[in-house]
Amino acid sequence: MDQFLLLRPSLTSRHQLHREIPQDTVLDAAATAIECGEVETAVEFLEQGRTLLWSQMNRYRTPLDELQRAHPKLATDFTRLSQLLENSATSGITRELCKMTLEEETRRYRKIAEDWSTVVDQIRQMDGFENFLRPPDYSFLRLSSRKGPVIMINVGSKRCDAIIIHQENNPVLVPLLDVRKSDIQVNADKFHSETRAGVVDRSQILGVLRALWDDIVQPVVTKLHELNVVPGSRIWWCPTSVLSILPIHAAGPHRRNKLNLCDIYISSYTPTLSTLVGLNPAIPPVGQQNQLHYDPRLLVVAQPDTPGQVHIPGVNKELSAIKMHVPDSNVLLSGGGTSDAVLTGLKTHSWVHITCHGSQDFKDPFASCFHLYDKSLTLLDIIDARAPSAEFGFLSACHSAASDIRRPDETLHLAAALQFTGFRSVIGTMYAMADVDGPIVAEEVYKHMYRRKEKSGSVDYRDAAEGLSIATKKLKERGVPVERWINFVHFGA
Repeated sequence: MDQFLLLRPSLTSRHQLHREIPQDTVLDAAATAIECGEVETAVEFLEQGRTLLWSQMNRYRTPLDELQRAHPKLATDFTRLSQLLENSATSGITRELCKMTLEEETRRYRKIAEDWSTVVDQIRQMDGFENFLRPPDYSFLRLSSRKGPVIMINVGSKRCDAIIIHQENNPVLVPLLDVRKSDIQVNADKFHSETRAGVVDRSQILGVLRALWDDIVQPVVTKLHELNVVPGSRIWWCPTSVLSILPIHAAGPHRRNKLNLCDIYISSYTPTLSTLVGLNPAIPPVGQQNQLHYDPRLLVVAQPDTPGQVHIPGVNKELSAIKMHVPDSNVLLSGGGTSDAVLTGLKTHSWVHITCHGSQDFKDPFASCFHLYDKSLTLLDIIDARAPSAEFGFLSACHSAASDIRRPDETLHLAAALQFTGFRSVIGTMYAMADVDGPIVAEEVYKHMYRRKEKSGSVDYRDAAEGLSIATKKLKERGVPVERWINFVHFGA
């Protein structure tokens, strides 16, 4: 499937082609492996067969430090060809050859792709590089659980299972015997419809959250307790299929004197296990070893009055809440928040907070965007950027973490794009957010993340998930209805 999609030069054309391929192939292969007792193989199948578009792009940006030292010529050739392929992927047609016919451009793309594959084969012939860009095996994937357990949930057409990856242990299988994909699809359609309606039927939302708890999350929590995963610690969810658009983090009975998942563990999401391995390295990247004495640069993009959009009164309140805890943040307000200025800021700041209008394009996810002062900043624009010092992003805009319901396994949303550029920890929203909630969530998140700043000079992007957990509890305490506080989600480290 991966090679089939690579026949098309651009991400948009690959995505259109992907929509024509049956979705259950990889999930059913994983289910078959589970039936045969090969749980590690099932994990490998799920890793290799999902988020294909992101995986293809990640290959072009794979770190080359060791290769550069050992074989600089091969590293140079790989970098040059990868850049050409990335240009084709993000623009569809390379800018310098925009007068070429489609046939000529396609022929040129395939020649570059062949040369790239040849270089990869040459690299694999070198001692120590035999596994260069090969699919990772389970021994690598289990490293994703360095900071806490990761729960993959496979939604196959014949069976559904949760797989817990936990430290050095073998993967732990939790069969979800009473779960059917058709039932999850019904709840996904219901949730998608309700969260995009003008008036929300709260009973429908609660019904979805209770079904998630009874059928999927409660059995997993029971197993986590058996594995001695301490309440209050962090866990990561890696769902598949339509389960990816549902708020697993908010599952629970939602009844008086009953604990919901958010009362037991702090949930984050990851699109793949490999992503989490890269975000939680055993050895911190250069420049982050002394994390306890680290003060990042925060860029705040605030757009209360974007031309052509409805005024957002809460933006200025949100900005004030941020400045209360991060007074030296760099602010791009209104007219200063142009698309070029924001793209430049992403490259020069390690933390970014964007509060503005956001929208999801259901026909073309790569056109999903933030509405800035001069024009929209699309998902494709963000992919084109590189942020070498990136750590934390807070996307306080509608639909910033909303997946494509027709291809949820591809995780095509703005938060994922920010992660692709290098941001290790991202907060986003699953659907349209209430303007009044932004300032409350921002204040609680930054209050928590900067709590040690005065005494030790320390802030840590890995505190974002806990900060968001505190913020959503604050919303609940204020009587904010469930459909609003469950909207905020955390991805990454």
